[in-house]
Amino acid sequence: MSLLETSAPLAFDSSNRPDAPLGTLLFRAGLVPEDKLRQALDDSINEGRRLGEVLLERGLIEEHELARILASQKGLPYLDLTEHDLDQEAVRLLPEEKARHWGALAIRLEETRPVVAVSDPADRHIFGQISTELGCKPRFVVATPSVLARLIPAAYNSLPPSGSASVPPLPRAQADTIAEPPERPVDVILLLSTGERLHISTTADKPEALAEARRLIETITNVSSAAWPLVAGRYVRPDAIISIDIVETAASSQAPHVGGP
Repeated sequence: MSLLETSAPLAFDSSNRPDAPLGTLLFRAGLVPEDKLRQALDDSINEGRRLGEVLLERGLIEEHELARILASQKGLPYLDLTEHDLDQEAVRLLPEEKARHWGALAIRLEETRPVVAVSDPADRHIFGQISTELGCKPRFVVATPSVLARLIPAAYNSLPPSGSASVPPLPRAQADTIAEPPERPVDVILLLSTGERLHISTTADKPEALAEARRLIETITNVSSAAWPLVAGRYVRPDAIISIDIVETAASSQAPHVGGP
């Protein structure tokens, strides 16, 4: 199962837009009484502070609840990092000083793509800096800020020294006898902001999967802004699409095939 599938997003009425203002989302979700929410909103405007900061300071909302609703507002999954182990190989991808500065931690790899937890989903500038540092666009998730602040130093302190676990190379004669594994069928998977994975197709090899992914991208980008593309037998809201993943069938056999045959 994908790491992201374990994070249930906040549920909103289908008529509500998750990208609405934070105060609107909090009211609709019933997390803060209306009178206290209005007062906190007025005070945040008068004091030039974030609404979430004021609510936390007054004990009107739990930190993890605020993180979940901010994640949903930005179309990102929320992840409780206390329930997951960290991948040391992934942690090394970001320099420690930058991870501390950004409030971000690379927590694992999914099909070689980094998954990065951030504490502030509203800071898109940091998203760009992280992508530049990694040399690719990672899969972003949102974590509770205090939990992430504790995990970042702990994660780097627990890393073994670089090269301490290196494996000696095989003798040349032995290495030459190792055959390349045969190619496996490859799945094309559409990842949605809810964490849902739509199985698009199974192809014979990676080049064919790449071609299928390009055709899907053309289908999505060629629709008008008012239209929703038809994907895997269902209409999908374009801004709900996070990525198109190409996965070896053996590695993705446990993923739910939703909308496909």
